[in-house]
Amino acid sequence: MLEIKYLTDEFESLANLILECFPNINTKENIIEALKNSPYLSLIAVKNDNVIGHIMIDIKTDIIKNKTVFYLNYVCVASSERNRGIGTILLKKVEEIAKEKNAKRVEFTSNKRRLAAHSLYLKNNYLVKDTTYFYKEI
Repeated sequence: MLEIKYLTDEFESLANLILECFPNINTKENIIEALKNSPYLSLIAVKNDNVIGHIMIDIKTDIIKNKTVFYLNYVCVASSERNRGIGTILLKKVEEIAKEKNAKRVEFTSNKRRLAAHSLYLKNNYLVKDTTYFYKEI
C-alpha cells in the first residue's frame, strides 16, 4: 500500500533514494544529518516501509509582494517505481498543501537532462518559464 506523508524518521531510506536519483551529491551520512536538521518540509511516498518518492518543499515568502511560494527541491521517485503515478500523486499533495497555506505558486528548477521528470511536470500542467540562472561559487 502506498502512503504519502511528511518525513518523520525514515532518514536512511530517504537518503538511499536521494542517492539513487542524485548520485555523487554527498555521502549517505551527510544526507541523513542534513535531513534530520532540515528546516524544509519533506513529503515522502512510502511502500512496504521503503521511501520510494520524495519532494522537499522550501516555503518562501516575498514580503514585498506579499505572496508565498512553494519551491521544490530533490523531486524523485525510485527507478523501480517510475511510471506508476507516484510523482503525480506527490505533486498533487504538494498543491493541496500549498492551497491550505495560501501559497500562490509552486515552482522549481530542473536540470535539462532530466527529460523523464520534465514529462511528469508537463503532464501535470506545470509551465516552463524561460529564464537565465546565475550563480557564483564562493
